[in-house]
Amino acid sequence: MTTRGRHVLRIVELGFLALCGTAAAAGPAAAQPTAAAVRQDRPLSYVLLLDDHHVSMSGDSHDLDRVRDLQQGKAPLLWFRDGGAEYVVRDPATLQQVSALWKPVNELGAQQGKLGSRQGALGARQGKLGAQQGKLGAQQAQLALREAGLPDGDDRDRDRAELRRQHRAIDQQMAALGDQMTALGREMDALGRDMDALGQRLEAASQKAEAELRAVVRRSIASGLAKPVA
Repeated sequence: MTTRGRHVLRIVELGFLALCGTAAAAGPAAAQPTAAAVRQDRPLSYVLLLDDHHVSMSGDSHDLDRVRDLQQGKAPLLWFRDGGAEYVVRDPATLQQVSALWKPVNELGAQQGKLGSRQGALGARQGKLGAQQGKLGAQQAQLALREAGLPDGDDRDRDRAELRRQHRAIDQQMAALGDQMTALGREMDALGRDMDALGQRLEAASQKAEAELRAVVRRSIASGLAKPVA
């Protein structure tokens, strides 16, 4: 299967889970499925199997096993379950059309994955800076204890002055680390805004793909390209 970021897979699965279903028609005349039978208030489990390395699906592993049993050799197919009925589409043009529907979604998801990686790298850098700050803080505490333990007297003034000099040096290092931490925080905030904007675009693209897929499913049933599975 194509390797995608976890976030991308989740978006695609949520998109297809919101798809239309087939209504149970009333009366004996409704034995054959029609385009009007496709409804939006039922989830649709699907598997788009193009080859061993390109699979898109919304369902569980049993669905994928089921589709592999239905596959004719290495031929690609689209399988979906609508309510209690199963259908298979083998028409190449329809399969390519369904695959293309989610290309914009996948591309946006990949961009989100890259932003997430950058955020992770920034977070790691912030963690290292925080660890350095922690060490410097511990050194400051030790210096303060040593200074507090010095007895009064002129002969200890030099030791006290040296401890205070070291303390000031550590303060400067802490300030420099704080500036780096602030800069990283601003960069992280900017990435967060970019991630939010991508999320909105991804949601819109997913909704569009869902609507287009419903139309493809309706047409495939109406035209007879979607074959009921016995």
